[in-house]
Amino acid sequence: MLRPVIMIGCGGAGLKTVRLVREGVQRRLDRAGWDGPFPDAWQFIGIDSTNYQEDPSIPTLPADDYISMVNYRTYPNIASVVDARFPQGSAGFREMMGWRPNPNNVGVPLNMAPPPARALGRMTFIASQDIVRQRVSRAFAECAVGGPVLSKVSQLLGVTVAPGTPVPQPLTIVIGSMAGGTGAGIMLDVVDILRRTHLDGAFPVMVAFTPDVFGSVVSDQMTANSAAFVSEFLSAYWDDEASDSALVPAVIRTGTRGPHSTFMIGRKTIDGLDLGNSQNVFRSVGDTLASVTTSARIQDQFTHHVWNRPFAGANNGGGYGWHENLTKGAVSSFGYATLSIGRDRFHGYLLRLLQRSIVEHLSEGFNRAAFFLLGAEAAKELSQQSKVSELARIHHDEFMLACQLSENSNHRQISDSFVSDLHLHDEFQTVMDLMTSSLAAIQQSDIELWILQLESQARTARDASRIRAEELMSSSLLQWGSDLLQRVLKTCAEFSARLSLPVVMNLVELARDDLLVSADLMKESAIIDRKNAEQMLVLAQSHFLTRTEEQLDLSSVAVQNAIQDYAKAISLEWLATARDQLSATFESVSSGVLKAIHSGLQQSLNRLGTLITSQDGKTPVVSFWPRNDGVIPNSFAPSPVEFYLEDHTEWLQLARTILEKSLGEDRHLLPVDPIEATRTRLIQGGFVGNHGNLVPPLISAEIREDGLASWSIEQPVEICAIDGLVDLEERIDSWLMRSSTATEECLNEGLSSYLSQIDVRNGDPIASHASRLAIYQKKLEEALKQSRPLIQIDQKMYATVHSQDIKTSLNVQGFPFGEGHPARSITQEVVRGFLRTHGDFEWIFSGGEAESVFISSFLDNPVNPSVVSSFTEPFAQSMSNIVNESLLRSSFWLWRRARVLENFIPLPDHLRLAVIRGFAIARALGYCTASIDEVNRVVDHKGVHEFPKYLLTATNRNNVLPALLESMVLTFADVPTKGKDAFNAYGALIDYGIGGGHADEFQLSKVMIDFLDYGVGPEAKYVYTPVDAGRAEKVAGHDFDSRKRKVLEYLDLYLSNLQRLDAQPRLKAYWRDISGSVEPTDTPLLELMPDLRRGYTDVRSAVQNHYQEDVESVS
Repeated sequence: MLRPVIMIGCGGAGLKTVRLVREGVQRRLDRAGWDGPFPDAWQFIGIDSTNYQEDPSIPTLPADDYISMVNYRTYPNIASVVDARFPQGSAGFREMMGWRPNPNNVGVPLNMAPPPARALGRMTFIASQDIVRQRVSRAFAECAVGGPVLSKVSQLLGVTVAPGTPVPQPLTIVIGSMAGGTGAGIMLDVVDILRRTHLDGAFPVMVAFTPDVFGSVVSDQMTANSAAFVSEFLSAYWDDEASDSALVPAVIRTGTRGPHSTFMIGRKTIDGLDLGNSQNVFRSVGDTLASVTTSARIQDQFTHHVWNRPFAGANNGGGYGWHENLTKGAVSSFGYATLSIGRDRFHGYLLRLLQRSIVEHLSEGFNRAAFFLLGAEAAKELSQQSKVSELARIHHDEFMLACQLSENSNHRQISDSFVSDLHLHDEFQTVMDLMTSSLAAIQQSDIELWILQLESQARTARDASRIRAEELMSSSLLQWGSDLLQRVLKTCAEFSARLSLPVVMNLVELARDDLLVSADLMKESAIIDRKNAEQMLVLAQSHFLTRTEEQLDLSSVAVQNAIQDYAKAISLEWLATARDQLSATFESVSSGVLKAIHSGLQQSLNRLGTLITSQDGKTPVVSFWPRNDGVIPNSFAPSPVEFYLEDHTEWLQLARTILEKSLGEDRHLLPVDPIEATRTRLIQGGFVGNHGNLVPPLISAEIREDGLASWSIEQPVEICAIDGLVDLEERIDSWLMRSSTATEECLNEGLSSYLSQIDVRNGDPIASHASRLAIYQKKLEEALKQSRPLIQIDQKMYATVHSQDIKTSLNVQGFPFGEGHPARSITQEVVRGFLRTHGDFEWIFSGGEAESVFISSFLDNPVNPSVVSSFTEPFAQSMSNIVNESLLRSSFWLWRRARVLENFIPLPDHLRLAVIRGFAIARALGYCTASIDEVNRVVDHKGVHEFPKYLLTATNRNNVLPALLESMVLTFADVPTKGKDAFNAYGALIDYGIGGGHADEFQLSKVMIDFLDYGVGPEAKYVYTPVDAGRAEKVAGHDFDSRKRKVLEYLDLYLSNLQRLDAQPRLKAYWRDISGSVEPTDTPLLELMPDLRRGYTDVRSAVQNHYQEDVESVS
């Protein structure tokens, strides 16, 4: 079974990438024939500081999967929430010391734009973390219960799943950019939330984009974010304890923090091939991780690399030029390329092409219609609304006739169905027959009796006629109403397909007006009918006034005339009743059906308008989609890691060809252009889709069980215009993927079929077979080269700080070429040449068919970020722009650090402590300076080494050591010019402080022993010329005891200052202000207080316990 996946994108870059991953997974599911909902066991989540998902060219995540951290308008709002949760004196409060931005200095509305600095991003996350944790918890729960569906999906994707197979542990992956304020600020916390929320989150993977991904838009602030991120990442990765856990507390116990495995991704491959822009990089990673999700082979290879990464890292330690055994390799990388026909991307192109055609035509198609129907000159002179009105006027009668709503001098489409002369005659005859049959039993009778009998029978006939009118109209109108609704909706869809929604809305308004006029006329006719009925009643009664006969029978002229006039009166009353009901029906159709349709179309037009017009200054969504002009948008063109066997610039012609062949027998009724013809068919509906279902018109209503819309008088109507992107995609696909159509055959063709000699559909030879194979060989060679890891390695630096060779491993999803296939031998030879080996290559082939083959490679041995030039070079370039310390602190570095120094310094705990001990020793002896105005230096047996030029925090001399440790991150910027020498100063301190070779068991270094035992005399082997003569003079002495006493005095003074500071009441501040300074100044000392006290105490104890007679044993 494939593994569940929890993939979380952080910030803009991470969110875009996760959306691309989900899109790639959905494409693979669609191609495999999965028609169920998206599997719950595959959780794709986005977290960002905006209330929308940027870049409409990428399908957005479902709303439930996007976490927007915009609950707080300003940073002071965030700070107050965080302060309330972590009050002064709490462990969480301590973890914010030294980096938390001063809320009085941040005026940027955070709900208007993403935070530019990491500290702001992290504070936003800390305030919002409960929402994230809840969503992560639900993700783990969904993975746990999603096994049955995942099993079905796995089998559909070619994975054998034995009955009873348990759900595997999920892959947990966090993605983001090192350069942004949000992504770089929250990624490490999201990693820790995965670890601390569920046992299945114990091995989180992190994918981090280096700043070079963003090309020319990279700013100095972005590289500063990257540097701060790398520093905190290394601290976390090398940490072996659950520190930094108060602000983001754990639900379950965990013994470490940070990612289990990390992949750094840049814009160029390890060989220097450039992907060109960030979008291509995101797509590359998106396709890689989509394959990791859906391919068993790629997933197995990926998990093998991930779970073995720490062991490989330990074997390739280093990066600084010292203590390789304590600085295991931290980052790896991967690269990918796909080789395909291009049909998968073409499918997406075709969907968007038709979507844009539909959306733009429905919204603005009246412009093109006016051009052809009114003439170019007339259309040019008319306003938008005038075009709509004129087109509606021209098509008014046609629309009314098509809806069967026309009620004018030439047509009575409604009334003739209910109150025509024929209906009136039938009612008259019915009344006549009823009255005649009722009076047949009367024999010769006098006039008075006949009058009484006729009046009685007339009343009975009138009641029966009224009931008959009501029942007949009620039953007839019920069926007529449903037929009317279906007919009007179908007509609206057809006219929308021809003229656009605005014109149809205008036509509907005209129809409403016409029906209201017809309703009034019908009422007037009913009044006339009743007046005529009254006259006929008087006439019926008058037939006996002049009769002189004493006895009359049924056949008498007076009786017959009276019966006929009574029947006429009653049938006229029937007609009046029917007309009244029809008048009410006209009004109901106008105010109910047509008004609802107009309202529904207006809402649809509004929604479509958001796609074709700029929203909040953002580019319209459809502008990223292809048009019917042959231009392929960049988002659909192959990236530098996608290799198509077909020329994508010919996609429009291919689309026209296969659409033309798929339009069916009534092609002559549709527009000439195949794109427009298909658009018309999709709007009109009425075709059988790929699942055998009848697809309704684009404009529809509530559907009955029989699949038809229904309506009756006084019943509300809810109109549904299918205009959502997902609904439109499904509608288009249901047409494209109909069985045995040219579109379905084209979109489902795979590599094996495409590169065969014979067309499997008809058995004919493929004329272009030889050229197809030649193109395939060329593209395969290019794909292999471009699949190399996306990371730039400083080869010279690498050779000096890492012991293992730079190696990569090739992974292939599987070429679908069986034995004897003409492409199999070509594939073997090309791969053999690429790998330069003669091994067995059966592993690169697979059974079945595939439209594309995924090729990837991994950097086998993890490295230190110091050798990643796609990180160090942009950092070095930015640092070269810094002209003074003030600019560095107030702009470049402002609010980049987002953790206390203990969890920021890019060293393992043991080495950080060694630096402190080394500084205590070197400072005591004058071997290290402690200046806040000049570049600090340290001397050892190799010579004098300089620390970074700048201190990142304005401070005093008491805080120089924490400031130097904070500034260690700047050494990465010196690597491109200094190589490993950039780290020499810190290495010297570590050598002084690591003592007898054990980082956790301190033994006094030979430098201090030599000084204590021999001073600066000739016997001292490890004594150097001080770089701070004044400091050295303070410990100088003529004998062992005096030197030891003075060193202890220095150490005691430092420790007493620490004790006094630590004993002071804690303040509310400890934040970083707009100038880059911290308040109060001694905050850095407080950040490192436990380490400082331990380090200086270790040195003091070692000095105190050293006696001169120990010289021989120690040396």
